Amino acid sequence: MFPYCVSCKGRLWCNLAKCPILEQHNLKTRSLGDRFRENREEIVVSPPGIFVSRSYPGLRLAGINSLGGLSSPEEWINFPQDRVIEERQEMLSVFVNKKDRRSVLELQEGILSSSKLDVEVVFEKKPRYRLSFSEYEAPTGAYGYAKKYKLVENPRVEKVVEDVVSDIDMKAEEALIDMYQKGVSVYKMAELFSASLLGLKGKRKFVPTRWSITAVDDVLGKKLIDKIKNYKEVENICYFEHSYAGNHFFILLFPGMYCFEQLEAWKPKSFWSFGKLNIISDFEIGRARKNYADNVSGAYYAARLMVLEWLYKRRRRASIVVFREIDESYKIPLGVWLIREAVGKALEKEEIKFSSRDLALRFLEGRLDLPLDEYLKKSEVFKVLKQKKLTDWIC
Repeated sequence: MFPYCVSCKGRLWCNLAKCPILEQHNLKTRSLGDRFRENREEIVVSPPGIFVSRSYPGLRLAGINSLGGLSSPEEWINFPQDRVIEERQEMLSVFVNKKDRRSVLELQEGILSSSKLDVEVVFEKKPRYRLSFSEYEAPTGAYGYAKKYKLVENPRVEKVVEDVVSDIDMKAEEALIDMYQKGVSVYKMAELFSASLLGLKGKRKFVPTRWSITAVDDVLGKKLIDKIKNYKEVENICYFEHSYAGNHFFILLFPGMYCFEQLEAWKPKSFWSFGKLNIISDFEIGRARKNYADNVSGAYYAARLMVLEWLYKRRRRASIVVFREIDESYKIPLGVWLIREAVGKALEKEEIKFSSRDLALRFLEGRLDLPLDEYLKKSEVFKVLKQKKLTDWIC
């Protein structure tokens, strides 16, 4: 296998047409039975989402329509991964022809909705089933190609969403920040951005789903970094942890200048590891990084945003290190939402406070499955933390 799979995670650094690891886990045999009896269907979805493939210039557009009970990551995190996979099997991807302007507009209108919608779809032929996985997007189930995609009712649109979408003089970045400050979810913003509904007139375009998710996390994260790096540092070392679906998160906040680092350890029997331990990392020191976090990728920006939110609410600054251990019980990739929601769950808990770095690391060492020294060899932020500050020399 390609030696960088644990960093690539299906991004095709190997130049193959498809990722062989993901392909062997994609389920192709399930029958749709009588779910779709005819090529014409009226379905109730809550609310529609969008998927934009990443293959420029031939982008493919699909409405993501939930036929199950759980429709959002905020709900998924409260259920076992098997239940999430079951729910995602009930997702119907309806691909529309980009040249069919009417169907594209209907798809975009559906994205605006904040509530359930009736959608009429005329398929070219009966939808097929293929449960597909990605480290970036959530799993998807059945798919079909539409001759016609039409909303049966008008969508209900939140005013803040309506305002930014209709403002053709507002840059996409400004729109994202405005919605964030007014409480619109990160997931909604990513869909609006992906669906070519934000930005200046003449500059709007469809953005691949995996890029839109990370772009939103990055824009919002950079805005928060500009604010928190001028706040007072945290008074104590703070520790948090949470586990979900074989993913174990351990978060340490140290007094000091703003830094962020995420260290990921894929255990020998975990999804991308090929029988050996792999530890990867990305970091930034003093300011937001300019180049993409190629190793940890989208998970880096998702985790960073959640910790930055915690600090911003408390008007505090910190040097942040997130440890993620992934074991064999993480059966298949579920998407970046898992990192965002699991880190959020960790930060909802009351922090454990330590007065010294040695005490904090000793405690962490007892919580990790892997040797702490293996992480410290990879860490750049811990090198910074070891450096003495001017105040350390003053008696």
